[in-house]
Amino acid sequence: MSVSSKLSSVRADSLAAMITILQLFGPEDSVSIKSLYGLLSDKWRRSRSYHYVSALQQLGLVSMNKRILALTSSARLLLKNAKHRDFDSDDLSQEEKAAFKEILKGFRPFVDFMSLFLKTGGRFHSYEQFFADGSHITLHKRTTKFYKNKFQDVWTIQKADGTPEDLESSKHKELYWTLKYWAKSLDLIDELHPEVDRAYSSRVHDTLFPVKIRDVSLEEFMESLLALLRHNNLFNKRIAVPELMYRYCTSFFIRTHEFLSKLVNLYLTKPGVFRLEKMSRAYIDEKPNLVKGYSNYPQIRNTYYGTIVIRDPCPAGDIDEGRRKDERRGIR
Repeated sequence: MSVSSKLSSVRADSLAAMITILQLFGPEDSVSIKSLYGLLSDKWRRSRSYHYVSALQQLGLVSMNKRILALTSSARLLLKNAKHRDFDSDDLSQEEKAAFKEILKGFRPFVDFMSLFLKTGGRFHSYEQFFADGSHITLHKRTTKFYKNKFQDVWTIQKADGTPEDLESSKHKELYWTLKYWAKSLDLIDELHPEVDRAYSSRVHDTLFPVKIRDVSLEEFMESLLALLRHNNLFNKRIAVPELMYRYCTSFFIRTHEFLSKLVNLYLTKPGVFRLEKMSRAYIDEKPNLVKGYSNYPQIRNTYYGTIVIRDPCPAGDIDEGRRKDERRGIR
């Protein structure tokens, strides 16, 4: 299965912006392409406007005849329950998410993308199948090659079924800039950035995974986290928070911000078991311009915490009972 399906609008990464554009068509459900570009000129460059108009056509939301754009029945259905928003808003209502999920389910590039997450290597055909069979994939920069008198990055994707595939630059943009953000905005996937060596702010590695658990109590989170640590013999050891987050989120499939929030709550409520340690200032200052690189770390009162030590709360005599509980949760 290839990820090379054509997607001409590789920079149209906001589904919410598409709704905003559709709402500019007015009561007659049509507008000239020149007028639409004029309405968008105050917000975007011409090239970005082109990408979004192209995406709307590819998704079957608008049709064009003699430079006149018209809404399709799918677009009118989408707008029926859509809320009015400005261009800076990326939030989608639950009704809008449901409508986009139905539209994208038949869009081949999106189907190809969702198929990457299937452990069986099959073809995506339903969201129920995606959540039942989905697992994480990893996108990473493998090497740099000299091509057409300049250096070009070569990206490799490790699919959920274990097979690798090299991506050309255009395919990487398609995955990274568009399809990933569409799936994230629909609450289908989340991403984290495994750290290699001391690349604390890098985007060299990017792991995407299905979000299967929407809401988890602090007690349930703690029990599953302790089970994971027990299974991997990680109690009483200093663990980098990004490493622990990677292990947990690719096993239990909750959002990264949910993981970090729950971890901070455990540190604040059970400090005898969970001890967060502050990040070294040297690491924070390594790449000060890449602020988003610190999304891997919890922050408490403007201080980042980089490692954690977790004590096994189960007394020595209760270890077997703890393991039996883990087995009942499916952790062996």
